[in-house]
Amino acid sequence: MGREALIEFVSGKERAQVRAHLDSFALQLSGAKKLIVPLSDVRAAIASGDLLKVETKATKFTLALGAKEAVAWAKKILNPPSLADKLGVRPDTIALLVGERIAAIDEAVAKAAKVDRAFALTEMKAKAATIIVLALVSDTAAKQIAAAAKALGPKTALWLAYRKGTKPNGDDIIMLARKAGLKDTKVARISETHTGLRFIAAG
Repeated sequence: MGREALIEFVSGKERAQVRAHLDSFALQLSGAKKLIVPLSDVRAAIASGDLLKVETKATKFTLALGAKEAVAWAKKILNPPSLADKLGVRPDTIALLVGERIAAIDEAVAKAAKVDRAFALTEMKAKAATIIVLALVSDTAAKQIAAAAKALGPKTALWLAYRKGTKPNGDDIIMLARKAGLKDTKVARISETHTGLRFIAAG
């Protein structure tokens, strides 16, 4: 997820056609020029006409995005959404965390109105929550997803968190969740090790 564009990269005398991808953590360039810029390294991002001018700790370059997109990219680079924003955590949120402790999730839900934890998802706890974050276990993921689908309330968002590079992967999880009667609505990078997929009851 994020923003993508096929554009021209310019840094001094260097010019290259690149595919730029911007998410909440980094600006990545691929193609004729490969570069990964963590947003935490960006010192300035300025829209100037059709150009986005980026200055980092190590380099300066421009991306020919067009005036409207340059403004949008600059805004996102300088004000990336937090994980709490992406998960939908607000001061009135009731969050239920199920399974493995994930430090980034703990931090993201810290300002929720209430945070509950459980080893397993029960229907009573599920229906009382605004959002649920269920940490999947590879060997039992299919059973976890099926049980969560049965317990999920109509107004509750379910985040299925899984470790990157393991099975089931994101495509597998979406397939299992759809089979269980859930509708996928969003994906979010949780941390270097985890990704989250958001679902709601399809009915």
